[in-house]
Amino acid sequence: MRLDKFICHAKGITRSECKRLLHRGMVTVNQEIVKNPGLRVSSSDNVVLSGASVQRFEDIYMLLHKPPGYACSHLDDGAPSALNLLPESFDAFKAKLSFAGRLDVGTTGLVLLSTDGQWIHRVTSPKQKRSKSKQYRVTLARPLLDADARAVESGLILKGEPTPTRPCVITLHSDTQCDIELSEGRYHQVRRMFAAVGNHVDALHRFAIGNIQLDDQIKAGAHRALTQQEIEFFNND
Repeated sequence: MRLDKFICHAKGITRSECKRLLHRGMVTVNQEIVKNPGLRVSSSDNVVLSGASVQRFEDIYMLLHKPPGYACSHLDDGAPSALNLLPESFDAFKAKLSFAGRLDVGTTGLVLLSTDGQWIHRVTSPKQKRSKSKQYRVTLARPLLDADARAVESGLILKGEPTPTRPCVITLHSDTQCDIELSEGRYHQVRRMFAAVGNHVDALHRFAIGNIQLDDQIKAGAHRALTQQEIEFFNND
């Protein structure tokens, strides 16, 4: 790995900031001052910045319980970023974090975040079978008729789209509340599917992606690190 990339990844600084530090002679590799940002380094090299050893950056994998009113975006554009919910200890890494499976501002629940771009791609890619299972709790404005539930489960043509939605599974809890399990992710899909049968989604909450469940201990606005088993679930498709 290039020296500048190694330092930027480990310390959460920009490439230009790293080059300034190199130019000032603040970096040594194996006890020698190095100013060449393109020098190739490996995990066996001793890289020191301003007298402190630079350890290889370990990727972050986490889930976040998104409350309403937050956007799955790096920018506060019309709504505050969900990244603002993370503590200050993550400030150096927020620019590297990517969302896997975004939720709209009004939807609550499970969001996955990681600095591992390849893992994010495996979670979100439609070619990955394991990425397709997403479960939501839906609260409807009107009772869900049996015929409408069957229509949603069988697949619907949504406005502006040429192909029907894939078959899904609905589990009723009451006449106005159900769980729905999808194997794809279209734009505002759940809301549009119920609108297509003349209903309206009053509240939408995602509680599972693949094998990753949002348990009751993770309150709105809180987060936790993913377990190795949860991470590997998407690596073994």
